[in-house]
Amino acid sequence: MGGISMSAQHESGNGAASIEAREDEFLGNFELLDDTLLQFEYILSFIGDLNAIPEEDRTDDCKVEGCASNAWLILEARNGRLKLSLESDSLIIEGLLGALTWMLDTQPLEDVAAWQPRFLKHPQMKPHLNSDRSHGIASIVKAIQAFCKVESGEEARSGCSPANDATSPIRCRNEGVQLIRETSETKGIS
Repeated sequence: MGGISMSAQHESGNGAASIEAREDEFLGNFELLDDTLLQFEYILSFIGDLNAIPEEDRTDDCKVEGCASNAWLILEARNGRLKLSLESDSLIIEGLLGALTWMLDTQPLEDVAAWQPRFLKHPQMKPHLNSDRSHGIASIVKAIQAFCKVESGEEARSGCSPANDATSPIRCRNEGVQLIRETSETKGIS
């Protein structure tokens, strides 16, 4: 893929670049590829950026609703930043989730909550985003942003209830996502 920056595989999750800068880089590289097979390979190259979810943690509580394939999402707030773990049983979805992880992981919660994603509507993404994929990825982005709004204090929690105590994960079955509160046990953990 001559001329394309593959820094995604080397700088994942460092938070140094803004979400918009990463999305610009993703779209800029994508636009350089005029062949759908090369575009597909580029998307798949982001699988290595996933913070995978161990099989034993892929429960119904963190399964994403609205996806045609199976996808799981675990969100954590750590020191005001997003910690994102995603997994899917579909290669193309894993690649897209990897790109999403590369753009959002370790970013400030407020920045993620305010982000206006463009990559889902990009014309060159159409061959790779049928309506089911587009809907599923959009559902994941919506859940991530809702979590970030709650955790950054922009919105009050709704539809979520603590499992047992303040250190237990908060589960939102209707969103199909496992939410983890920032606690003294998770602060400073990366």
